[in-house]
Amino acid sequence: MVDETVIGFDSNVLTAFLLANNGNLSAHDEDPLAVQRLATYRPFLYCSPCILPSVTVEAGLIPEGIKLQEHLRFIAQTFWQVILDQNQTQLVEQR
Repeated sequence: MVDETVIGFDSNVLTAFLLANNGNLSAHDEDPLAVQRLATYRPFLYCSPCILPSVTVEAGLIPEGIKLQEHLRFIAQTFWQVILDQNQTQLVEQR
């Protein structure tokens, strides 16, 4: 049996996943983070991706309706959400 690798991602990585999934990474070649975004997408293919609750909250603040729906749908279909205990919540809030 192979252990499944779990990697937690933040909201910036969520956007990178959406760009890669839609084939839009090459449209952002002038972006200095384009290479990092592509590199970030690769582990997504081989792990069980999870996110913090703050990622969903942040995505919910997107003002553009189509982008909002795209992000929320991708979150719902792709990620499981980490449920933090009280100590972990305090550590995240202190960042």
